[in-house]
Amino acid sequence: MIVAQTARILGNQAAYILALYMGLLPDNAVEQNADALEAKLLSNNGYLNTGFLGTAYICQVLSAAGKDEAAYRLLFNEGMPSWLYGVNLGATTVWERWNSLNPDGSISSEGMNSFNHYAYGSVMEWMYRYMAGINPAAESPGFKKAVLTPRPNFRLKSVEASLNSPAGIYTVGWHMETDKTIRLRVQVPFDCEARLILPFSNGREELLRAGSYEFHYKAIKPLGELPEIDGPFNRLKECIPVRPLLDKYFAGWQNIPRFHGQDSLARLCEIPYLHLNIDNIDLLKKDVEKLYS
Repeated sequence: MIVAQTARILGNQAAYILALYMGLLPDNAVEQNADALEAKLLSNNGYLNTGFLGTAYICQVLSAAGKDEAAYRLLFNEGMPSWLYGVNLGATTVWERWNSLNPDGSISSEGMNSFNHYAYGSVMEWMYRYMAGINPAAESPGFKKAVLTPRPNFRLKSVEASLNSPAGIYTVGWHMETDKTIRLRVQVPFDCEARLILPFSNGREELLRAGSYEFHYKAIKPLGELPEIDGPFNRLKECIPVRPLLDKYFAGWQNIPRFHGQDSLARLCEIPYLHLNIDNIDLLKKDVEKLYS
């Protein structure tokens, strides 16, 4: 309870992350604190604001709370600070600082500035545990049994991950053929078994013995949350399936300044120099509902 109160008072992202990850909160405070963490991200234009300790767990905490969208958005951010900021500057390793290099290629600081550092690379654990969904079963240490819970998202067309565990190699791969059709491939090592929970299938489970398996099915909904048309615009524009509809009804939306990211589409339509037609919002809503029906 003290940690929960501290997180609310401090109000920073790391306080929420560590309290949630370490299981220090009473059950009735978990959802509230996870919502508060997501709100903190949105208030920072969807960008993280954490150091070594918080960054290591932020995506895991979000996905554990059912907020995969927020975790994927963090991974795909390209501004600073983000993982793709470095990638866009040619990074082939993970840096100690988010801004180890300036956009012009110059080194930002000569002190405490490693170009091959472990801390922010910890996002890879989230990729294996949640994106690919490879986890050991708690009752069977050493991966003799596994729980496979892949979480596809429309930002990636396909993912394949292999984990060389003490019991052998587990492989999980998923491919989005359309925004609703999934092809899932799983390999379980010799003398092992895995409980597979198929994503977007209303909780369908399969108990898999050693061998290779493939599942091809239609998801119960598009591989992403129904976007909030009335929510912050920086969240709406991240939804890739909706972007063609934004092109259709709000040409030039890509040029909306980033500092308007927290404004709703309705608010943006009231800003004269953006030249957006508020009458098109209802048309957009109808088309989005059709897309996600």
